[in-house]
Amino acid sequence: MFDIYFIHGWGFDKSFWLPSAKYIKQNNLIKSLFFIDLDFFGSNSKNIINANSKINIFITHSYGLHWFLEKKIDCFGLLNFFSAPSFINFQKNPMKAKTALDLMIKKFQNSPDFVLEEFYKNCGIKKNKFTGKINNKNLLKSLKNLRSKNYEDDFLNLSHKILNVFATEDKILDLSLEKLDSFMDHKKRYILINSNLHAYPYLKPKETAMIIKNYLKNINK
Repeated sequence: MFDIYFIHGWGFDKSFWLPSAKYIKQNNLIKSLFFIDLDFFGSNSKNIINANSKINIFITHSYGLHWFLEKKIDCFGLLNFFSAPSFINFQKNPMKAKTALDLMIKKFQNSPDFVLEEFYKNCGIKKNKFTGKINNKNLLKSLKNLRSKNYEDDFLNLSHKILNVFATEDKILDLSLEKLDSFMDHKKRYILINSNLHAYPYLKPKETAMIIKNYLKNINK
């Protein structure tokens, strides 16, 4: 049995993973579920992780992978949705992605609400449910980290089993499969799903839960 830690992406909070989690609670492969909150909306959550556990599985979405890699957390397995160790370098057009992110950062400093609304639309979310008390400082800092930080070496050094899930028409991460393939080995795999929803785990919880269940069933093989 595993302890599952969910980590949400930029612009979301821990409730992002609740719809999917509802469909995997009844599972004899799971001991406990934990939800990490990155404090983008003033939650002030105290995230406690048992770093010595031999049964930790981390499930990340988007910026959540960067947070995970930055913390250098050891675990038994990693299931990554819609993220790469470098947001810029893994895009089909890195310069275009860099320019778009620079513009997003500039706009956020003047109008964070507008930037969040546009971001949610590009994620496939029509009605925003994540704007509580916005933590502008954390959101802006994380955007700048996406722009400047590169965790490719950290990703390559991971020794546990990793499954990466990507959407074929993702409007946030326009993934270069050529770049991605160079980072895969027998422990690092990826699958593609036919979708344009960057918020797929939130919007398609049943389908996401099935991916999670299959990963947990096969992780020991």
